[in-house]
Amino acid sequence: MAQWPADAEFICWAPQRAMHHRHFEFLLLLGALVALTGCRTLSARQAERIACATNMSAILIAARQWSLDEGDWLPQGFISMSNLLTSPLILHCPGDRSRHPISDWASLTPGRCSYQILNPGGPIEWTNSAYLRCKVHGDLLGYPDGRVFEGGARLEGGRCIAPLKKTK
Repeated sequence: MAQWPADAEFICWAPQRAMHHRHFEFLLLLGALVALTGCRTLSARQAERIACATNMSAILIAARQWSLDEGDWLPQGFISMSNLLTSPLILHCPGDRSRHPISDWASLTPGRCSYQILNPGGPIEWTNSAYLRCKVHGDLLGYPDGRVFEGGARLEGGRCIAPLKKTK
């Protein structure tokens, strides 16, 4: 195998423009990576919102089932429907970083729960009035008929009324 002489000089024959072109390609690639990372973060947030809406739907179904056994009145709190909820973990929003998931029903307090009951003990017929709200995604509202909407609710007589758009 041929050896290069020790005193041989190597000269870069690439023109200066090619060097600038490589820097441009590197910056373009770096920008694309940053943009893709941002898209991944947005999709993770959207996945958290979908999981939150799913939790809310399960809670609303349990509340509706409870109301059918209790004369068409919605439950006052989460403890009263604990036998219909699969686990207290469902009361923790996947996007909630400030609260730890609740492991047992005995440790449930309103401050530890990610969801808030807006109209405790209201009639099941109030299908245009929000019953449940996520404390993390404040614009996610759940209604007694099991629907979950995002944003656009207004207060009327102390009740949340008329959502503008449905979650995807």
